[in-house]
Amino acid sequence: METPNLLPMGTEVLLMISLPDSQPRAPVMGKVVWVTPPDNRDGRPPAIGVQFVNDRSGVLMRIQNALSDLPRNDGEVLSF
Repeated sequence: METPNLLPMGTEVLLMISLPDSQPRAPVMGKVVWVTPPDNRDGRPPAIGVQFVNDRSGVLMRIQNALSDLPRNDGEVLSF
């Protein structure tokens, strides 16, 4: 996720996830697994990658359901 507040690798975070399914925001614990620094060669914005650690609220299933409702393009594969 794009952010100016870069966290160190391994940092545990609490995410509040909002999805277009009209359900309330759901909490999910995560861990920072990659960091894109502001001075990277590709010119990408600063960002962190977060891996879900404990998905008690079922957010991952809600994300999968939302993505499965999107139109499919030949040759593109989504996996979790």
